[in-house]
Formats: sequence, C-alpha cells, structure tokens
Amino acid sequence: MPDRAKTIAILSNYVPIQCGISTFAKNLYESISRQRGTSEVVVIGVDDGQDPQQFPSEVVLQISKNKRLDYTRAADYINSSNIDVVCIQHEYGIYGGVAGDYLLDTVSRLRKPFVVTLHTVLDSPSADQRRVMAGLIRRAEKLVVMSERAVGMLKEVYDVPAWQISMIHHGVPDAFSITPDVRSPFGIEGKMLTFGLLSPDKGIENVIKAMPRIVEACPRAHYQIVGATHPHIKAEYGEAYRDSLQSLARTTGVEKHIEFVNRFLNPCEIVDYLEQADIYVTPYLKKEQITSGTLAYAIGSGKAVISTPYWYAEELLVNERGVIVPTGQSEPIADAAIRILTNDEHRLTMQQRARELGKSMSWRSVGAQYLRMMEDMESKRSVEDFGLLKITQSRRHVPELNLSHLRRMTDETGILQHALYNLPRYAEGYCLDDNCRALLLTGMISSSTDLPPIDLDDLSSKYLAFVAYALDNRAHRFRNFMSYSGEWLENEGSEDSQGRALWSLGGFAARTSDPSQARCASALFLEALPATAKWTSPRAWAYAILGITEFFGTATFHREMEERCEALTAQLLEVWRASNRPQWNWFELYLSYCNARMPQALIRSAAIFGDPEIEQIGLQTLDWLWRQQCDSRGFFEPLGCNWVYYRNQSKPRFDQQPVEVCASVSACVDAWHSTGDPIWKDRAWQAYEWFLGANPLGQRLCDPSTGGCFDGLHETSVNQNQGAESTISFLMATLEVSRLKQVRQSVQEKAKVM
Repeated sequence: MPDRAKTIAILSNYVPIQCGISTFAKNLYESISRQRGTSEVVVIGVDDGQDPQQFPSEVVLQISKNKRLDYTRAADYINSSNIDVVCIQHEYGIYGGVAGDYLLDTVSRLRKPFVVTLHTVLDSPSADQRRVMAGLIRRAEKLVVMSERAVGMLKEVYDVPAWQISMIHHGVPDAFSITPDVRSPFGIEGKMLTFGLLSPDKGIENVIKAMPRIVEACPRAHYQIVGATHPHIKAEYGEAYRDSLQSLARTTGVEKHIEFVNRFLNPCEIVDYLEQADIYVTPYLKKEQITSGTLAYAIGSGKAVISTPYWYAEELLVNERGVIVPTGQSEPIADAAIRILTNDEHRLTMQQRARELGKSMSWRSVGAQYLRMMEDMESKRSVEDFGLLKITQSRRHVPELNLSHLRRMTDETGILQHALYNLPRYAEGYCLDDNCRALLLTGMISSSTDLPPIDLDDLSSKYLAFVAYALDNRAHRFRNFMSYSGEWLENEGSEDSQGRALWSLGGFAARTSDPSQARCASALFLEALPATAKWTSPRAWAYAILGITEFFGTATFHREMEERCEALTAQLLEVWRASNRPQWNWFELYLSYCNARMPQALIRSAAIFGDPEIEQIGLQTLDWLWRQQCDSRGFFEPLGCNWVYYRNQSKPRFDQQPVEVCASVSACVDAWHSTGDPIWKDRAWQAYEWFLGANPLGQRLCDPSTGGCFDGLHETSVNQNQGAESTISFLMATLEVSRLKQVRQSVQEKAKVM
C-alpha cells in the first residue's frame, strides 16, 4: 500500500436511515473528509430494506439490503474503481441474508484491502453469526472494536491474532465544550436524560418507577426521554412501548416531570440536549452490548452517568466516571440520582473524570486514528497467506491453445481415457464420454474466430467415427466403455453418457466447417434423440437440452427438437420445484458432478423459448451453486468428488477436478451472454483461474507448453496424471473464456444471424 491511502470507501447503512450505525458512518465520513478532503472519501450506502432512500451526494453506490446481487456488484464496483481501501461498518442486522451473510458476498470478491468496525461482538454467537464473523475475520486486514472487552472476546472466542485488532473509541462530537457545574444542588435543574432509538430492551420503565423518590428529594427533577421508536419495533408493534411508558408515568404520578420527545436527533441536537442535562441514564436490560454511541456521547460531554452493567458501560464507567446500578431495578437508580443531584463534590468528580476520557474520543481524534490505521496498513495480505497463488498482472490471461497432449492421447481408434503422468494408459482403453468431449472441442475450435486456422480433420474424424461406432442402431443407445483391443465392455452406457453424446453431436454439427461431418453428426443426433423420452436423469436431460439448443437457428432445427427441448425443460423444472428448499435452491437433494450443466441448460432453453421465468430459475440456481463453490476468501473451489454432498451434510472440498471447473466456466459464460450482467463474466474468469493457480494449493493444473492438464487437486498434492477428461476440460474452458472477449451474443441473437 502507498504511504497514504488515496481513496477510502465507507460501506455501511447511512443517513437518512435512523440508526446509530448510520449516524456513526456519517460522522466518520465527515471526520476523515475534513482531514483528507471530500474527493478522497466516498460512501457505499446500504438501505434499510423498507423505503427507497435519498442518500446524500457522497454515496456513490447504493446496496439494496435484501437484494443479494447488489452485494457482489458492490465488490465489482470497488475492484474496478480507484478506491484503495474499504472501511466496513458491521452489525448483523444491517445487511441482508441469514445473520447478514450477504455481506460475505461482497468481502469474498473484494480485491482491495478492507477493515471492519465491529459494532457488535458476541460471546455466544449462533452458528450463523459465527459463520459470518469467521468470514469477515479471514478476509479483513484489520478489525476495529471500541472496548478492551471486545478485544479480549475476539482473541478468546474467535481466535483472532492481536495484530489484526485495533481498539478505537466510539467518536463524540467535537462541539462539546461543557464546563463542570458548580452551582448548588437546588440551583441546578435536575435534568435527567436518555436518548436514542426507543425499544423495550432499553429498560426506561425502571427510571420512571424511580422518579417519585427522585422528585421527592429534588422537586425540580425532570426526565427527558428523547428519540424515535426503533423502525423495526415500530413496524411490528407500533408505539406500544412508548404508550406503556406514558401510561406508567401517569399511574406513578410523575407525568409532569417526564417529557417524551418522539424524534430522531441529529448530532447538533444531541449536543444541545446533553449540554442541558445534569445526569445521563442508560438503564439497558441486556448485558451483551459491546458499544453504545449514546453512552460515548454522554462521557464525551462530561456528564454524570447512571447505567446498568452492560459490557460497554462496565468498561467506560470505571474509576468513578459514572455509577453502575443493578439491571431491572428502580430503587438503586433513585439512590444514585439523588446522591448526584444533592452532592456537588460527588457530581463534579464524576464529570471531571468523564471529560478526561472524553477528550480522546472526539471525532477529530477518532478520524485521525482510523486514517493512521489505514495508511499504515501493509499491502493487502497476498493470497499466498492462505496457501494460494498470487494473481496480479497475470489475471485474465488466456494461455495459447496447444493441442500437443490431446494428439498424444489420440490413436487411430480415438482418444484414450487415462494417462500415466503424460503418457497414454493403454490398459484402460477408451470411453464414449471422452471421445464426445473431444469431438465437441474440435467443433469449438473450428468455430472460434480468435484462432488461426488449425487442421483438425484427423482428430474430428476419429472422434466422430468412434461416436458413430458406439451407437447401437438396433437399440438406438450408445455404448460407453471399450477395451484397448476394441471390445465393448457393456451393452449400453448410462443415461448421462447418452446425454453427453447428444450434446457433443449437436455442438459439433452446428460448429464444424466440414459439411459431410456435420450431416453425419446430425443424423446420429436425430437417431438417438427419441430415447430421451424415457430418461430419468436430470443431468442427462440437461446435456440433451444443451445439444438441442446448439441446432437452434440452423436448417437442422425442427419441430421434433423443439418439442423435446420443451419437454426436457419442463422435467428439469419439475425436479427443481420438488427439491427446492430454503437454503437449498437446487434440482436434487444432493450435489455430485458437472452440476453447473443443469442451470446452464435452463438458461439456454429460456433463450429459445423467450421465457424470463425459466431464465431466472437458471440464474438463481447457478448463483446458488456458485456460492457453494466459492470459499470465504473469494476463491473458486469446485465441489470435491470424495463423496456426494447431501443437503444438511458436510461438503467435500477434495478431490477437485477440472471437469467441474469447465462446467462452471461454461455456465457463467452463457449467463453473461444471456444477461449482460458483468458478475457472470467475472465469475467465469474467477473459475478459469483455478487452472492457473487460484486454488487451495496455489498450483497450476495446466501445462501450457503441451495443453495437458493434471487430473485433479488433492488436499495436499496435485494428481500428476494428465487424462483425457482433464485435458479436454482445460482446453474447452480456455475456449470458453475467449468468448468473454467477443461481442456478447445470446442463443436467440445467434440464431438470427445464422
């Protein structure tokens, strides 16, 4: 990082939202911008999920709280902007999702360093709260807390290293200039004050119950309860709590001594109210409050304070800066208030000690501390800190296409399945699946406009001949496995292998420049297509849909294909509706292999039929799958194949295989071509970079000098064999990302120009 951060972004909910954190963010913005200039500080504002907000001019981007895609778009905006560092204000309730986990979508994609100010730190978090906190901890450069207790909790509960934590007090207005009150107790007004958003956990009823005794000792005593009802409380319960407090004031006979001000105060008004107060009271009922802006303001203004023992108060009010009273009781509040109002020495000592601490809490001082912290941060921890390869200028670089290893794996029969290191393993023979993939690859190369002419006839003719030989003309089914001696090892392949055959035949027929081979592939496709009516595998349906959509816009596309595509799409939607659950937006109750092909098929099908609902389901399921395969550090991790990942069970991280990565790259590219949303373009690149080293071991999986690709990523090593599936997956993914540099064109648009 340079000597000083050039542009700082504050990410938070923000004024005019009525919330202590939005006010904090506004004050922090003003403090930093006064010291650095407004051109060097911007805000990314999160709305409250209710009414549209008219944010002030410093807000350069708005996140809709409950719109998940906004969070990834925010990260993309930051990554592409001149913002150098981000300061995130965190509290679970201000962000969307479970325990505010939508924020993880932002931080997982950020490529700029960021710090997080933690307004809430829990000693017994729920599983979801801990998950969110862990995601922030793993990615943040610094965590800022406002009390020493919070520092200890981060170390003990969350195992955060000391170097990652900064303790900076909550800021208070620079305008406080209050001199200690030296008048006699009967000369002062006896004003008591509580301000802030009103909610039942504030415990204000206990102060009202104490007022009869306080008024008896100090007849001029007056208690101001200032603040609007918390918006979430008001939305659900209306003004029930405020009404109950007013009723209590009447029944206790102190109605004339209590004033309710139903307004959310701006900072200037807070200063005015505090200057007129003699005692500030925070009678909160919950101890688990690690900070309180209102209490910080009271200390900063040099007020005598009465408080219940919540965490922040216990720390701030030591050394006679205030009086701690038991939670939920009125008599101790009365005792403390009477002593403060009738004992000059006691009150003045308390005020003086509060003011001494308050000097270090001015917003000028707090803003300067934030600036020093951000300017002194070292360059953002590189991804090597997580065992990953650092990708800087090499990002979005596509290696030159090299078919050397593909040719090495291909003999006169077709492409062999497996390799021993980089040599063909003859003993394990051939399979339809790999010859189909290889056939589709040759079609993709043939149709690419970014490559010089490549003579592929020797390869494509072998692969197509293998696929033709695999089709049993009597059963209209494909066989899959063949020995090296040329014997079929089964009478019929799986439905998934049948589907892959249709997909490759359709893709090759639509792309090849050889008319004879195109006719052959089309004929094989049409012969095998009717069998799809009896299939039960959702992946096989998806492969068939992908194959059919390749023909769309060509002379070969006809009514039978359209009807089959429509039927298969309906079946895929039906299983999605049957399996879709909260937190499990998927087609099956498990994830296994080549998962991205199912949402990709819906995206392709939607383009043919012009159905936005189908497209939306495809995009939503692909987005959900992406989040299952994106770790908290923002790196793509394809689902491991060590076991099937069932809903509510543990997720396998290893072994990670190239075929999964290729499927994700391809689906994201199609999503971008369909929608134009840059998030899919970025995700396609992000997945592709897994081959280049953006993976848990930081190891390249591809060999650009030959075009070969290793067979997978184990937990501690790379599988050094370079089989056909892995190599073809890498080559196909390379061709797919090259489409990102082309003019965006959907399936439907493509058909119009054919």
